[in-house]
Amino acid sequence: MLKRIEDSVGLRAAHDYSAVTPEFKGPILKKGEVIKEEHIELMKQHGHYYVFVEEDADWLWEDEAVVKFGKYIAGENVEVVLESEGKAFLLARSKGLVRVNRTGLMKVNSTGVFLLITLKTGSFVRENGLIGIIDMVPLKVSRSSFNKLLEDTKMETPIVSVKPAVSKKAGIIVTGNEIVDGLKRDLAGPIIEAKLKHFDCPVVYYAQSRDDEGEIARKILEAVEVADVVVVSGGMSVDPTDRTPLAIARIADRVVFYGIPIKPTTMSMLAYKDDKAIIGVSSGIIHFPEYNVLDVILPWMVSNTEPSREYIAELGEGGISRYFLEKMKL
Repeated sequence: MLKRIEDSVGLRAAHDYSAVTPEFKGPILKKGEVIKEEHIELMKQHGHYYVFVEEDADWLWEDEAVVKFGKYIAGENVEVVLESEGKAFLLARSKGLVRVNRTGLMKVNSTGVFLLITLKTGSFVRENGLIGIIDMVPLKVSRSSFNKLLEDTKMETPIVSVKPAVSKKAGIIVTGNEIVDGLKRDLAGPIIEAKLKHFDCPVVYYAQSRDDEGEIARKILEAVEVADVVVVSGGMSVDPTDRTPLAIARIADRVVFYGIPIKPTTMSMLAYKDDKAIIGVSSGIIHFPEYNVLDVILPWMVSNTEPSREYIAELGEGGISRYFLEKMKL
């Protein structure tokens, strides 16, 4: 029921009422709080001349509704926590790979009742990291309408989930005649090792190789004997002297992709030998160390999940990273 603030003293607020100043943003009257005389002037100062008070059991107010709906759409390793101002946070119970059902998200955001804002599928999140936020447009929803929303989204649940990550042993192979001959310092290896460390992958194998298909293939086979993930750097283009893609394809059981629609490091490859992942990365990681194909692919590898070809193809939309534009001064 909507009442004037003056007529609401002694009743309980049906939802949070907020204030925004340069120094503060948050609730000044919380849901369920008994409205007192001292609230009247404070509420009016911030534009709240009328308030909804608790009354009808046939309605769900925003704080109850967002939590209930959050728990309905949450999947593996997702915790729903009520925050202030009628929103719910979706938090990761463990580190891992974020997966979002895009069809379900579109359905939710087309209801006119709930808004679901999430990280992208393929994002890597740490334990207790924020995955998504559920907001509600109206202050309340009838229970019958709420139940219909649950039924309408039933086929798409869970909509947000986290596939747990595990530590993977890693191997690094840096290719290039100039590296082996000592004419050029290995700049790629330390960048790859830092990325692997970020995803909790200790390096158990490291080697250098000439631009020779047979030698590269032999070293990949050595690496997969001891490592779960092998990263091979350099020689990834279509130049006749670049032999890395041929070497990977030669020993792999299957190639998931060669060429990924992102900038930077487009000329990259993902293949598998048995269940061991082999990632070929271009030497472009030397120029683009902060964000490259390893940031896109490693979250999947450490979560024991193979990215689909459809997912790879869809990376083209938004595949030009801000980092690439800034680095290239475009």
